[in-house]
Order: sequence, then C-alpha cells, then structure tokens
Amino acid sequence: MTQSKEEPQFSPDKNIQRGLVSTTSRVIGEYQSQDMAIMLAVPGSEIRERLFESPASRTSFVVAFHTPEREKTIIFPDYSFHLSSVAAGMSVLFGKKLDVHGLTEHHGRFLTPDVSQYASLCDPRLRFNSHQPRNAYPVKLVLDEFGAIRPLFESDEGAATKLIAAARFYMRSLQSAERDAEVAYLHLITAGEVLANLFEYPDSVRLSDEIRSDLALVKKHVPQGCAVVRRLSSVLWGVRRSFVRALTSLLDSDFYESCDDPPHYRLEQENIEKHIGAAYDLRSLYLHTGEPFRTAISTGYVQSFIPGELDSSNKNLRKASRDAPTLIGLERLIRYAILKCMENHEFLGPRSAVEEG
Repeated sequence: MTQSKEEPQFSPDKNIQRGLVSTTSRVIGEYQSQDMAIMLAVPGSEIRERLFESPASRTSFVVAFHTPEREKTIIFPDYSFHLSSVAAGMSVLFGKKLDVHGLTEHHGRFLTPDVSQYASLCDPRLRFNSHQPRNAYPVKLVLDEFGAIRPLFESDEGAATKLIAAARFYMRSLQSAERDAEVAYLHLITAGEVLANLFEYPDSVRLSDEIRSDLALVKKHVPQGCAVVRRLSSVLWGVRRSFVRALTSLLDSDFYESCDDPPHYRLEQENIEKHIGAAYDLRSLYLHTGEPFRTAISTGYVQSFIPGELDSSNKNLRKASRDAPTLIGLERLIRYAILKCMENHEFLGPRSAVEEG
C-alpha cells in the first residue's frame, strides 16, 4: 500500500501559529481579520465560576495568526515574541492584567502551554483585575476592540517598535504587581523612559539652568569649547527632566477629570511634575542604594497618591516617597500616556463608546 506524501489531515498548519493568553478580568467577543484571530477559550462547566468577578476570576483566549511560507533551509523564527507583544498591546488597551501561557501550535507542531498562573489568585478590587472598563481612557472589554491598535502591529516605524516595548514593560508590571510591588514600579518607570525616547527636546528642557550656565563658561573659556560642550551635553543629558516633561505632556484634562479617587488622594495637575519626578527618583534611589520602598507604593493602597513618607535615614528617599504616586497611580498614569502616544502617532484607531454606569 502506497503512503500519501501529503500532510496527515490532523497535523497543524505550519503557517498558522496559535497561543494561549488569559486575563484576570472578563473579556468577551472575538476579533477576526484576514491574517489574525483572537477567540475565547471557553472553560469547562466545573470551572465556570472563573467567569465571575472573584479572586479566582480568569478569562482565556487563543491568539492565532498566519505566517508566511518559509524555505526548509531557513531556521524558523520563534513567534512567541509576537504572541506576547499582541498580549501586551491588549493589556494596555484594556488596562488589564494579561498572562501569556505560550504557543500551542508552532510550525506544524503542537506545544504544551504553561498554565501555572491559573492556580494563582488576584485582588479583584484592583482596577487592572476588575471586570469593569477603566475610567481613564475607557475601552469596552470586547476582543473586537483590538482592531483599534492593529495599526501598531502593521507598522515598521521605529515609533511602533518603541510603543510595543513600552507596552511589554507595562504588561510585566501588572504581572508582578501583587507579588513584588518594587519590581512592578521599576517596569512602569522603564515603560515611561521608552516613551520619553520618542520625544526630542532642546538643551533648555533637558538640562538644568545651572548645567547650561556651566556649559556656557566651558564654551567661552576652554579651547575648542564648542566640541567639548557637545560631548559633555550628551553625557549630561537630563534623562529625568526629559522623562518628566514627556509624561506630563501626554496627560490632558480627561486624565485628571476621570479619576475617582477622593480629592486628598489624587494626582493633581498643578503638582504632576513633582509627582512624576519623585517616581523617577524612587527608582533611581532604589537602584543606587538598594533601600526598599514597597511600603510607600504597595498595591494595598488602591488610591493614586498617599500623603506620608518612609521611615528612612535617607532624606532623599523620604522626600521621594512623600511625593511619588502609588503603584496604582503610576500604573494609571503610564497606561494613559502609552495610549495617548499611540494616538499621537496614529497607531490607535476609533473605539466603541463605553456606556456609563
């Protein structure tokens, strides 16, 4: 009997990759395009309670995408990065925690995903776990809304690459928020730094008045002063100042007006530069001194800002902890900034209106 050289009918398609993703929130519907689909993976009857808002809540879906035919001599790429990038975009769009469990089909092979996160519990009071759309930049929790950010994954511009990187750091932050608030905070600051790299500022913004005055003296009195100043300016580049300016510029009136925190616990517009700068200082002080700051920003604080300071002998750390947003406040700020940046670069399209109440 002659064996057919065709692929067995039950073998997965080598040009269609699939992966499993889940969220602690509740997302419904599906997304379909010519080369990509996101569809719900419905739980069995014995675990349907996961569909209701609770510490065990979890919604699963499969991401499937078509990939081009590859020559046999070419080493196949690992599409798990694309899977996690799509999940990161969704995490920012919806403002929800997403876990990436891995590919289930890859280049014609079945793979086993990692579902260990299904055993973990979450705090449904936290905005990124709840079953409700976010107040700031609201998006309906429907998979079809992914179409709004599809342009981000179709562009080869450097801005799109940076925005996806910022989204990945945001997603990592939410994944670690409830077990390691400090690490989550660092991820959010890094996401903000990626956004700041999309802006170009003159020396009057990047450098303080004192530094610019010193450079003027160098330019005037040092031989080949102009060349020396150019080299020093690149070294003295005000990363913190650019970070603060970039994030501040991405926050508009909707960000402040959509906050439902009590007045005493809000990030107010008149103090926002101080708050953002303090968040950056917390990260820098932690990296340089190793002194913990989790008690000032813990997810136990569900408001954006908590007056008070750390009990520390380091006066700079005390000041930063007094002015910095909580993890909840910084998460809200960074998500809004990423989405506004996507909008500014025309990578974010129309979305369905979210009904109030």
